[in-house]
Amino acid sequence: MAMAILAIIASFFALFLGTFGVGNDLAVAENVVVDSIKRAQNKAFSGEGDIAWGVEIENKKVTIFKGSNFIGRDKSFDEIFIFPREISISGISEVFFSKFSGLPNVIGAINLILNNVSKTININEQGVLNN
Repeated sequence: MAMAILAIIASFFALFLGTFGVGNDLAVAENVVVDSIKRAQNKAFSGEGDIAWGVEIENKKVTIFKGSNFIGRDKSFDEIFIFPREISISGISEVFFSKFSGLPNVIGAINLILNNVSKTININEQGVLNN
């Protein structure tokens, strides 16, 4: 009987820790994305490198890049940040900011999803984030 009670308690404890880990990892991913977007926008706004700067968001990482698109970027300036877990991404996955104005090329939502829990980051026409 005592073993059964311990097994039930252990199951609840494992479930709680698993849920906490998902929420924490998702929050870390959200912070990485938000910070990366702000960094790219600041680089573009300041005219660093005399070109636009952007962010590419993938399931396992975020890349800040120099240039107006990820494919044609200057890879030697990439800043890569790895998520703690693989995250599903929907919505916008690439955004770049115009040199000096810092305005984004797209507006909309970035959805980060992990184990049916989601976080949404919105980018408006001025490049302001709402999360």
